[in-house]
Amino acid sequence: TTVFGEYSSGKTLFAQIVIANAQREGGVCIFVDAERTYDPDWFALTGVDLDPKKLLVVRPRTLEECFDMMCDALQTVKPAVLVMDSIPALVPQDMLKVEMSKKDFQGLHARKITEGVRKANLANDVTALIYVNQLRVNMGVKFGNPEALPGGKGLGFYSSVMIRVRRGK
Repeated sequence: TTVFGEYSSGKTLFAQIVIANAQREGGVCIFVDAERTYDPDWFALTGVDLDPKKLLVVRPRTLEECFDMMCDALQTVKPAVLVMDSIPALVPQDMLKVEMSKKDFQGLHARKITEGVRKANLANDVTALIYVNQLRVNMGVKFGNPEALPGGKGLGFYSSVMIRVRRGK
């Protein structure tokens, strides 16, 4: 499942509610905190059990490390729910090795996301995978929808369900 929307629209809140419900059913859950925004107080307020036997919080350094950790956990831990928050926060390791002005990495993030999602789906037997993504606007689009999702088109191809979250009253 891909959950997407503008910033502060409730994407992570949605994921927290799913985690809390899975825990009430006896499931172990994993929260991959690529954005470094995990707040245990906020998670607890939304009903998430913070017991390390029921919630594992991981913070990968690179995109590749993230998907390697996810694939390993899907095979060994077999969590009820695994939330990856969020796609745009993942940085390919090649980008970390050089200065930003030295090389253009156009398309690298999308290719690596597609590869990682493909590997995670193949490693998955029983887990509800939730990818949190952000909605972006492509500047200069005159016709059609200017909204786009970071991470390329592969994520949408591998998602069974795509949920758009919007702010409301």
